[in-house]
Amino acid sequence: MKSMNRVLVLLAALALLMVGAFAEDAGTPAEVLPAATAEEATAAEATAAEATPAELADDAVVAIANGIEITRQEVVTYAQLMQSYGYLNSALDYESAFNYMLLLNIVPKVKVAEAGARTLLGDEYDALEQEYADKFEDSVKEYMTSAYGEDIPEEEYADKYAEALEYFASLGFEKEQYISDSLVYDAYDKLLSSMDFPISEEEILNTFNETVEQQKSAITGAAAYEYYTGLGYQVLYRPEGYRGVTHILLKADDELTKAYKEAADDEAKKAAADAIVESLKDKIDEIYARLENGESFESLIPEYGEDPGMTGDNLQDGYPVHRDSTTYMQEFTDGAFSDKMLNVGDVSDPVVTSHGVHILHYVRDIPGGAVDMTDEMHESICDYLVQTAQSAQIEAWRDELTVEYTDAYNALIGK
Repeated sequence: MKSMNRVLVLLAALALLMVGAFAEDAGTPAEVLPAATAEEATAAEATAAEATPAELADDAVVAIANGIEITRQEVVTYAQLMQSYGYLNSALDYESAFNYMLLLNIVPKVKVAEAGARTLLGDEYDALEQEYADKFEDSVKEYMTSAYGEDIPEEEYADKYAEALEYFASLGFEKEQYISDSLVYDAYDKLLSSMDFPISEEEILNTFNETVEQQKSAITGAAAYEYYTGLGYQVLYRPEGYRGVTHILLKADDELTKAYKEAADDEAKKAAADAIVESLKDKIDEIYARLENGESFESLIPEYGEDPGMTGDNLQDGYPVHRDSTTYMQEFTDGAFSDKMLNVGDVSDPVVTSHGVHILHYVRDIPGGAVDMTDEMHESICDYLVQTAQSAQIEAWRDELTVEYTDAYNALIGK
């Protein structure tokens, strides 16, 4: 079953190539055309359920857009795909699926037909055509293996291959159409890439500032800030109260570490922590002595430290730690704000966690508020604005389509 699903996803992904082109940023088709609400989806299910396959043939033409016929089966398949990818709440929301189809399927075909796929793709056309032919054949073979097993007798292979093609065709996937549509999407991408969408510095700065204000409302403390940064979001606003902390980690004996982790109460935990510190006393004393003699904390980290993360920017600027941090173990956070860590340059007493002993260094105060716009942020915002402009252009193209609806369309959507 999994193999067949992979085949169907591979083929279905054809219709969603343009979704992938916009999915990373806010200028996505999901925002150009929002998914139906739960209430709308429920209503769509109720009305669409009345239009059964027996009442409307799969090949019934529901609309003609710029001369391109759109059948019931195509809309139904598209609805299933959009629902599976999270763009629709219901696979029975055929009206929204049809609008997606105009935006992501018909518009590319119309615009590429105007310019010519071979003209847009140039020397790449023939190689891409062969690549998609091979992909289709690989998908058919994978389906055959899933459906008939790996060892299909030679005398049966032609019949099984024909059955597989017939099965694919029943789902709306035929080889020539697959290749043609794939080339259309590649050519359409070339068309969009060739268009100039000038973005001004003022637009970039305004978008940056608007995003900062939005994030300022959402990020009310360290927990929220670390949640979003931990998920990989580009966070432009930092709460006040962060400091940069480097450390030297000394790992302890496994048995002592286990005793610390499994301590039943505070008293047992303190005893286990004291045992860990005592086991590393010589090395700890040596580090403090070298610091006392004027050696820099950073110079000792590569020699003694066992935290692989203490390199590069972390070694230079320190880990960002806040009193309310949730990223670090509580003992580490408490140590970073202990009485020994009052001023930049201070060094903590030994701090024990389940990772071992940490000697912490207060490197710097990290300013709160809006972060400085980096070159990477500038480029990311510019890309976002270009994609937003592209989405607006695609919407405009969709609005220019000449769409003739048939009675079958009304039957499909339950009107």
